[in-house]
Amino acid sequence: VRGPLAFEVKEGVHPFLLETAFWDAVMLRHEKPEERIVFFMPESVVLPEGFKEGAEKHNIEIIRGSIPGGVTGVTGVMSLRPERKLRVIVKMPRRGTGVTGWKGAHVKLGKLVGNLSENLAQALRIPQDTNGYLAQRRYRIRPRDVVHPGIFVVGGAHTPMPMEETINHAFVVAARIKALFDTKPKRLPGAQIDEEVCIGCGYCSAVCPYGAPILERTDTGHKARMSPRFCTLCGLCIAGCPVFAISDPVKSRDTIKAQIRAWGETS
Repeated sequence: VRGPLAFEVKEGVHPFLLETAFWDAVMLRHEKPEERIVFFMPESVVLPEGFKEGAEKHNIEIIRGSIPGGVTGVTGVMSLRPERKLRVIVKMPRRGTGVTGWKGAHVKLGKLVGNLSENLAQALRIPQDTNGYLAQRRYRIRPRDVVHPGIFVVGGAHTPMPMEETINHAFVVAARIKALFDTKPKRLPGAQIDEEVCIGCGYCSAVCPYGAPILERTDTGHKARMSPRFCTLCGLCIAGCPVFAISDPVKSRDTIKAQIRAWGETS
């Protein structure tokens, strides 16, 4: 980055994204102590704890208000949006405009709503948080025995983080993937459906958060079938089936009832 740097903070910016930009500014300050670094932000933006003190320590300015008009230089967009990947848009000034204002690098911090679309999350059957980020799914079936679905959520898909840390996460994930190929496969048990008892009401398909039960048309009507790949044995379909057509291959109904009674006695 050449010349002064301005961070334009928009309304509704996520505090984590603001802190990430601050540490990027601190790193730039160590590299170029003579450059001017400014955060422009509205009055309504609440600063994270220690942000103001850290800015004073590293000689980073905080100006309440909008950035001066007529920005000339390089503009980068740091906003994370549902349908777009994180990218930098470079805008060069037009010649002969004669516009005065901020001269230097300009980074916009937009509202944080995630950088992956909802359609992708549904296709991978991975839950999202309120900010649109993907949650990591892991299933523990025995002590020390963890079954991984094979989908790794890293970098900006999981939470806002700098590029350097994202690259480090990618190396870690590559090592985990290699470890998966080096070990023997682990089979994830899924709930079992008795097609002879199933009446095809569709309750299991409606309550499952991962879309494991699927209704299929047969010669005798609709029947539910379970996909072991997506089943987590959460028990929602087992507890709600009106005809008791779904069972847990690991625990019987008597075992589950005994655990519930034991939990009630100790709580």
